[in-house]
Amino acid sequence: MTDLDRVEPECAMCSDTGWRLVECAGDGVKLCGRRRQHAPHEFAKPCECRPINRTYQEKQRGMRRVA
Repeated sequence: MTDLDRVEPECAMCSDTGWRLVECAGDGVKLCGRRRQHAPHEFAKPCECRPINRTYQEKQRGMRRVA
């Protein structure tokens, strides 16, 4: 069994995808970077685990081999 065959993810915030979903309330706290008032929405940002997450790193290496 390899690390990629594990059932539970190494990072619970991104499930080893490298992308973390964030809720922006659109209330003026500029979480998403928009300058104007806007509706609440979800957006993805790079997860902090990328440099240390072995599963994410292995997936990236595999993608580079295919490309």
